Amino acid sequence: MSNKEVEIFIVEDDFIFTNILVEYLDILSKKYTKKNITIKYKTFYSTKETLYELKSKPDIVLLDYYILNDSHETETCESLLETIKSEAPFVDVIIISGKLTPIVSTKLIGLGAKTCIKKDTKNLLKLPGILSSIIENRFLFKNTVSKE
Repeated sequence: MSNKEVEIFIVEDDFIFTNILVEYLDILSKKYTKKNITIKYKTFYSTKETLYELKSKPDIVLLDYYILNDSHETETCESLLETIKSEAPFVDVIIISGKLTPIVSTKLIGLGAKTCIKKDTKNLLKLPGILSSIIENRFLFKNTVSKE
């Protein structure tokens, strides 16, 4: 069985929360190493960095709702989400925010987000299951996923 690689982007301007997400990914990485799946991740703090690296074709993007734009001003992730889905429609985007309403979540899913979760303990505990589902559907249950 050949080794498969999952590339995940974390787009988050809160360094502490980024470390929490990295810990989740490290735990998942240990689980999937046994199944010949390697999880690699990159962290970004602004839209500009993310767009520059989008050419590397990540599998999953964990995207904060409020992010820094090119001028280092805070904006919502909607424009970045639209660009990601336009340039790389295969990418599963998970929106993570402390201030999500059902109306905003519905709009983001309509723009192409896989799901939206709140930054609270109860909802963050769902993240490993959501990521596992995506990884298993892409890499264990299907032989290949085109990144073209």
